[in-house]
Amino acid sequence: MGDAQDLTELVRVAFAAEGVEVVPDGRGALIGDHRTYGLTNLAALVAQQPRRHWSRLARRHARGILAAHEADDEPIDTDSARSRVLLKLRPVNDVGRGVHYAPEILPGILLLVAIDHPDHVRELFSDDAVDELGGWHEVRDLAVSNLRALPQPAHKVIRADPERGDSIVHLFAADDFFGAARLAILPEVLAHVGIERPAHGVLLAVPNRHLLLVHPLEGPGVIPAVQLMVRMATAEFQGHTGPLSPQVYYRSADGEVQQVTTQDEDEGSVAVRVEGPFAEAFDAMGLTSDD
Repeated sequence: MGDAQDLTELVRVAFAAEGVEVVPDGRGALIGDHRTYGLTNLAALVAQQPRRHWSRLARRHARGILAAHEADDEPIDTDSARSRVLLKLRPVNDVGRGVHYAPEILPGILLLVAIDHPDHVRELFSDDAVDELGGWHEVRDLAVSNLRALPQPAHKVIRADPERGDSIVHLFAADDFFGAARLAILPEVLAHVGIERPAHGVLLAVPNRHLLLVHPLEGPGVIPAVQLMVRMATAEFQGHTGPLSPQVYYRSADGEVQQVTTQDEDEGSVAVRVEGPFAEAFDAMGLTSDD
């Protein structure tokens, strides 16, 4: 708590030096100039640095944020933006439900339009901005096409239970800001590694903007797989830049999505709920929730 207060004060001073007065909102962010400035990404960075570097990093953070906001206030160059428009995931809690065009691709996770500038990523938080580019449906198709054109994410196969071939978890990692957003083209991502239309659906996790975890359901191996995904999602969510969600989700073969984990913050435990379409997948594989 003391470190958090120290960092918040360093960033407040850094913003003041740039002529912007901000105050803590009591929830881990700063507010001022009719904006909210989050500190999550900076906190993840400074946690790995000696304290003597914190002031410099706070100043760089403030300057970078303000420069990006200044650029984002400029009108969109629609011609050049079309080749750089992509999709990006953000938690609903980060942006609120005022982004009307953006659907929830997972419970609590929005699919936003973003423009990939050379020095920052501009996220579009209004219908008007998206309409400038042709409206949500046209922009979504264009962004999906651009997403497909990005380099393939790094792929790693992890067997949750060394004795079970049906316990594999696929980890897809990208250095860009759109690693987790590959969820929007999940069939193509899976096809690239030889997985075609999993009959019983998949488990998913998007702990931060760089990572996508996938487990195709095939049999009893789903039990150790979901346990591994819970551990990985929790670890990769906490203290990493661009955090999205520590939860694990299920997506059925017909595209229905549900959250299957819940966190008990007081006890530090995670429960897995086998119900709805997820329970139907268990039944189809001859499993029960008792398994």
